[in-house]
Amino acid sequence: MSINLTLEINEVEAVVAGLRKLPMELIEETVNKIKIQAIPQIQALQMAQEAAKQTAANETPADPTTPTE
Repeated sequence: MSINLTLEINEVEAVVAGLRKLPMELIEETVNKIKIQAIPQIQALQMAQEAAKQTAANETPADPTTPTE
């Protein structure tokens, strides 16, 4: 059985920091699962943000001297 949680990045970091205070043999598998799931999500978010920045930079403002109709 599994549970899906939605947490903010800072919340995940706090959970992992808390886990790291426990003996490694108890938490290693859980921390690895978090990394395996979180890293691709963070990378996808960063790529989407970068694409949005590039799209915004490539958009040129309308020429105010050109009639729209």
